[in-house]
Amino acid sequence: MEENDPKQFRFVEEAEDEIMEKVRELKKLIRDAVDEGDKHTEALCLSYIGLAYYKLGNYETSQIYHEKHLALARQTNNESGERRALSNLACVVKLSGDISKAKELLEKALEIANERNNKRAMGKIYNNLGNIYEMENNFDKALKCYLERYKIAKDLGDQNGTGKSCACIGSLYHVTGNLKKSIAYYQEMLEVLRAKLRKYHNT
Repeated sequence: MEENDPKQFRFVEEAEDEIMEKVRELKKLIRDAVDEGDKHTEALCLSYIGLAYYKLGNYETSQIYHEKHLALARQTNNESGERRALSNLACVVKLSGDISKAKELLEKALEIANERNNKRAMGKIYNNLGNIYEMENNFDKALKCYLERYKIAKDLGDQNGTGKSCACIGSLYHVTGNLKKSIAYYQEMLEVLRAKLRKYHNT
């Protein structure tokens, strides 16, 4: 099974019956994995099912599967799996309104990503933490998180991450009254979008 990619379930447009068919297939894979003692496949299936229920809007069931994934990752000392489970669980918990718990989960995920020097994961976690701080109107901490994500995206040459972080930073500077910096980041975001359009038209 391929590495866990949240986009497969969280963002790609799919009909509900198609998602449920995938869930049924994944549940069968879990049964086979348990019979064979294949913890790696079992963990990935739990994660995918959690993401599928997230996309269906069934957050309670999604949380159950992400918690199962987290427990299994910890049982097998799979730090990358634990980090993914913590991050995915935080997204579900945030929607339930427990912002404090979501932040705690993301901070644990960030600690693991830092220990493993996983820059790409760190960037995504900083973005999610920034969202939470922004929801709390803690603009200083939100800005710090978005700036960390921006730096990581630039270091990785991540065009999408750079553009999205510029949008977040520009928005926060606008809200806090620093229009000069707001405009600068929005202009950089536009440059990223123009570069993507040029690339699209040249393919």
